[in-house]
Amino acid sequence: MARLAELEAVDYAGAVVHHDKEGFSHLSRDIVVQFRGPRVEEAAAIGKRLGCALVRELVYAPTTFVFRWRGAGSLGILEVIEKFAARDDVAWAEPSLVVAPQVDAVVPNDFLWPGCWDRQLVNTPDAWQALQDAGLQTFGDPNILLAVWDSGVQQAGGVPTNADFAGTLSNGSPKNFASFDFDNMVADNNNPWSNHGSGVAGVAVALANNPAPAGGVGFGVAGAAPNVAMMSLVGRTPYVDIEVSDQYIWMAGFNPQSPLVGFPAPLSKGADVITCSLTPGAGAPLSGTARATLDFVTTFGRAGKGTLCFFSTGNQNQNNVTSRPWGAYEKAFGIAGTTLANDGVTETRATMSGWGQIALSAPTEDYGGVHNPPTGYCTWGASHTAAGNLPSYPLLTKTTTAATAAGATTLTLSNVTGLATNQVLHVGAVGVNGSEPARISAINAATNTVTVQGWPDYFTSWSGGLLNAHASGTVITQGPAGHTNAFGGTSSATPLAAGVAALVLSARPSLTYIQARELLRNTAVKVDLANTDPTGRWLDANGNPSTVSGLPAVKSGWYGYGRINAAAAVGGALTFGAAADLVLRDNLADTGNVPATGTFWNSPDIWCRTSDPLTDPTALPASYADAGPHQPPIRGQVNWVYVRVRNRGTVASLDAWVRVSIAHWPGTEFIWPAGFQPTTGPGDPVPSPLTPGTYLIGEVKVTGLAAGADQILSLPWPAAMIPPATVTVGMTSVTWHPCLLAEVTPHDGPLPVGNHVWDDNNLAQKNISIVNADAGSDFAAAVVIGNEENDSRRLFLEVHRGELPKDVQLYIDLVDPVLRRRLRVQAERTAGSFAETEPIRTAGRGSVVLERALRGLRLPTKIAWRLGFHEQREVIFLDPAPRVRVPIPIAAEHPILVIVGGITGRGTPEGEYEIGIVQRQESGTISGSAALWLRVGMK
Repeated sequence: MARLAELEAVDYAGAVVHHDKEGFSHLSRDIVVQFRGPRVEEAAAIGKRLGCALVRELVYAPTTFVFRWRGAGSLGILEVIEKFAARDDVAWAEPSLVVAPQVDAVVPNDFLWPGCWDRQLVNTPDAWQALQDAGLQTFGDPNILLAVWDSGVQQAGGVPTNADFAGTLSNGSPKNFASFDFDNMVADNNNPWSNHGSGVAGVAVALANNPAPAGGVGFGVAGAAPNVAMMSLVGRTPYVDIEVSDQYIWMAGFNPQSPLVGFPAPLSKGADVITCSLTPGAGAPLSGTARATLDFVTTFGRAGKGTLCFFSTGNQNQNNVTSRPWGAYEKAFGIAGTTLANDGVTETRATMSGWGQIALSAPTEDYGGVHNPPTGYCTWGASHTAAGNLPSYPLLTKTTTAATAAGATTLTLSNVTGLATNQVLHVGAVGVNGSEPARISAINAATNTVTVQGWPDYFTSWSGGLLNAHASGTVITQGPAGHTNAFGGTSSATPLAAGVAALVLSARPSLTYIQARELLRNTAVKVDLANTDPTGRWLDANGNPSTVSGLPAVKSGWYGYGRINAAAAVGGALTFGAAADLVLRDNLADTGNVPATGTFWNSPDIWCRTSDPLTDPTALPASYADAGPHQPPIRGQVNWVYVRVRNRGTVASLDAWVRVSIAHWPGTEFIWPAGFQPTTGPGDPVPSPLTPGTYLIGEVKVTGLAAGADQILSLPWPAAMIPPATVTVGMTSVTWHPCLLAEVTPHDGPLPVGNHVWDDNNLAQKNISIVNADAGSDFAAAVVIGNEENDSRRLFLEVHRGELPKDVQLYIDLVDPVLRRRLRVQAERTAGSFAETEPIRTAGRGSVVLERALRGLRLPTKIAWRLGFHEQREVIFLDPAPRVRVPIPIAAEHPILVIVGGITGRGTPEGEYEIGIVQRQESGTISGSAALWLRVGMK
């Protein structure tokens, strides 16, 4: 196996761990390990002792590393994984499996609207009418983007070959927003590896009412959400966990920092909905990498409202927890299949469908690959050029002049003009029971007869005669074969559900993915209620069989919360009323309105404790009106972070999560999402000591918080994620304290009015540093100012001394010599009045100095600072005035590090003194702040 892996033509070689008739998965040489805290040097050393080299860190799964074993991908790697997992400092370790692609459906294809029985069964026409009646775009919002991660939607020269995907939306923008082929690393779908992706896209988003070239009729089919934009993607095969994750992060609009050559730059817009009818992670439980990926896209996707991720459950009648684990995760949508019984009315389970942790179900085939109602059903979809079994539109129309029996191989027509061998026909009116596809194999112009082959099923395709008898006068249509009636499986059910979700978002784009999920759940149709199968039976709210308890059915292992109902779900979105609003406060008087007023750097809803919650009786505040009893973290041990969440809405909350991160070094300006996302990229080592950046500590779930209620949650803060006491910056030793960031996800409540914590009531920070000094000694602390989205060429720092004795000499060190040179040039331009700002009302307990600073008081017009040298470094000495304003030259979109330091006189009295730092734009607008507490002579 080792020799095989070394061959240039071999991408991956490894021991097979899962195999069935449709595909397999095998081991690679890679191992993914999550440590309890960022520890790159220690992790590399541990891996080396186990025969592994550190390859990269996953940006979306902080403190998670990829190691490459020096051996081949044999079963021996499992012993190495067990050794990783046995360590106390390891949260989990797993192999990075390579999964062969499986196509769920018989054949991926698509057809004309009268035959689209599945879209009609879920009431998409009524959903479209509801959108139109509400004054919205009938077929969906063109600003909603649905990504199809599959085998690709065929293109030529980067343009879709099927007109169902090549037109424009109602706003004039192209239907196909973006394309990428992750197999060949090119921005097109010119080389799809099967028809499957076209079939999936057709069910979800094929255009409606797009004219056929012959005129008079529309082209092809209509998907569930015809007017939403599409992203067409060729998923990289085989499916390596890490690479699939990178592609999902990219689809959601972010940069996973993939090491693959040619990996695309982030898009201008991420997907709102992603549909996947393939097999990432097949044959194993959900990996930690996959979980981190879904956590990331549902946290940051759609501007914090969360990307909706749909996954098929497969066609092997298997438990999707292991057969299709991505869809089994609680933050994803695993879609099972329903179908119609032989009476053409009764809805029942598609027997091949996956089961287990199912979110919802949708109609699909009853397996067999032939659409011949009422005994056989397949869904109709799009195909590649000339690869379908049905004409995309009637280029020619004929009628029969003689009746034919079932099994017949000839059709007698009024004339055969324009017909040719191998052309595809549709016999009968589209969508009428008994109509069917046929292909011409010979023509007899003398008798006006054509010899035809029928379509018995996918596995034999064109073979034998017609399935049904047809009367004289039956209409025959011929046209380009770009569609089919032989698509199905959960590969079809999944994009149908995803398309309905896109309609729900079209009705109300502000919905979070949890709110959209709740609407889809609550409006789903409960089918097959009387079934008693141990897996498929319906359970009530208490988890008991509803047929026994008599209580309403809630969920089934076969159908999830039920079969989707587009009209009811869209109607629910249009009338969506009261909702929960989970908030984190900036100060005790913060009501949750945005923007918040007053102090914002020391949230009373975030605090740290140094003891285990089980043995810490004073860890909680007396009431919601009191700030959390914060303790400075102790280095070298586990600490605990507490977060308090309140539901200020009028109804109970749905599922939500609180994420807590640490930002190393206090900053004046934390913005979302950049400041709340992990900053260490894949392949980059975690700095030691830790550098400015954001690292995820963890997240905790909030479930069913009643209206007006609050809840306090806690999670451990690993010792390895607590910064050291001091660090050297610019040859100066500075005090190093972290800022804690908290976020409630998905973001609910009022729309943010900006990207700072005070603009969004789902965000909060605790940004306080305490510096110790002895009389007659120096002190220094590092502060980050600005952010990557602040394009100001110059910022102002106002330093407020408060009660600090005048014999303490404060200074600012710009660290960067380029900035110091720029300041010298600007030194003579700083005189003059400072732009007055709208006063900010202060409220609650917190920083007294900063509260005063934020009242919009006028500053002195004279320069109150001077350049000088301290310990052979050029610094900015501040006059002992109550407030000093210093211009800070800064390159656009680049945060900078400054040192705020001072020299205490020998007679400085012992005590604790607050120093406030306010960051202002050139216009005078406040854009950030920080506070330092100087303890002189105190432990």
